[in-house]
Amino acid sequence: MTSSRRLSRDQAEQALASATPIPMNRGASPIPVTPLEGIDLGGSPSRLDLTALRHRALLLFVSLDCNGCEDVIAGLVAPELFGVGPGDEIIVIFRSLEDEQVESIASRLGGATCLISDTAFEAYGVSGPPFFAYVDPSLLTVFTEGVAWGTDSVASALRAAQSGAPSLEAPRLGFPHGKTTP
Repeated sequence: MTSSRRLSRDQAEQALASATPIPMNRGASPIPVTPLEGIDLGGSPSRLDLTALRHRALLLFVSLDCNGCEDVIAGLVAPELFGVGPGDEIIVIFRSLEDEQVESIASRLGGATCLISDTAFEAYGVSGPPFFAYVDPSLLTVFTEGVAWGTDSVASALRAAQSGAPSLEAPRLGFPHGKTTP
C-alpha cells in the first residue's frame, strides 16, 4: 500500500484477479430456476429443463380444489390473457390430481403443458395455489412471481417484467418450514 493508503498498481491487479464477480443475470426473485420433475397427465414421468428453453415460461401453480384458481384455469384457453410474449410457454402445475380429475383438466389446458408435481411446489417455494412464477432461461433466478389473483394480475406483473421492471408482490423474507433456501 502506498503512503496515501492506496493500493499500488500491482496490488490492485492482484486484488481484481482474485475477486469473484457478482452475478448480474438474476431475476427479481431469490428462487433459483431449476428443472421441473413430476408426471404428465398420462401418468408418465416428466422432466422439464427450464434453463434449456428458448423463450420464457409462465409457471402456474394451481389446484382444482382452490376457488381462486378457477379464473386462472379458465384463462388457459386464451393464453394472451396472461400477458405472455410470443413463443412463451405456459406450464400448469398441480400438486396432485385424482384420476377422475385428469380428463376434466386435459380439456381445459388450451396449449399449455401440464405437470403433476409436489416437488415443483417445494423447489419454487410455493406454499399454496394460486401462484405464478415467470422464468427467463437466461437468468439464474425467477424473473418475477406472485399470487395469481387472476389473469389480469398475472398479465400486469408479466408486462412490468417484460418492460424491464420485474418486481415481487411480496419480497421473500424466508422460506417455508423455517428453511433459508427452498
